[in-house]
Amino acid sequence: MAAGFYVTGVARQRRHMIDALRLQEGDIVIDLCCGSGQNFAELQRRIGASGRLIGVDISRNMLSIARELIDKKGWENVELIEADVADYDPPPTMRAAISTFGLDIVPGAERIVEDFAHKMPEGTRLGLLGSQEPENWPDWLVRLGIWINKPCDIERKHLSIRPDKAAARALEEERRKNFWFGIFYWSVCTNTGHGRKLEQGPMQ
Repeated sequence: MAAGFYVTGVARQRRHMIDALRLQEGDIVIDLCCGSGQNFAELQRRIGASGRLIGVDISRNMLSIARELIDKKGWENVELIEADVADYDPPPTMRAAISTFGLDIVPGAERIVEDFAHKMPEGTRLGLLGSQEPENWPDWLVRLGIWINKPCDIERKHLSIRPDKAAARALEEERRKNFWFGIFYWSVCTNTGHGRKLEQGPMQ
């Protein structure tokens, strides 16, 4: 999957999404469904040694791989938490959270994102990078697009899981980018503190 990030240009778009989080040195950022830590290096470049990076994942095996990366890089500001993201409570001092192709495969991702949005302090941002079924594509073209993007482990069943839509309902969407002919997206939403969307809950 890491190789696929670069072959398809997803890695470049991931950098753009992380830029849109407006992280600064010393910030606390959370990587939800962090897996093996593919986002860690990019996040470290923004927050520096004085920042704090928290990786949350339910897979002990993935966290073991992430730990190997942390030890190899000598990062001393990374905390790994083995937990279901649905049960995770972020620290009140967090600055941003991120998830790349993680929530797309989690059952009930929309509800998880809505619940997490309620836990986000005012002014914090949530960045999501994932896949979607492009609008107005014929079925054969969707299947071809999925086949082309096999390096990123894209399956059609994942395309209907839309954490980005849940985030846009609960928060304020600041930036959005559809790319690779619409099969991928990234989105950055902010808790503006107005409370309007969070109080209304999910739209029907």
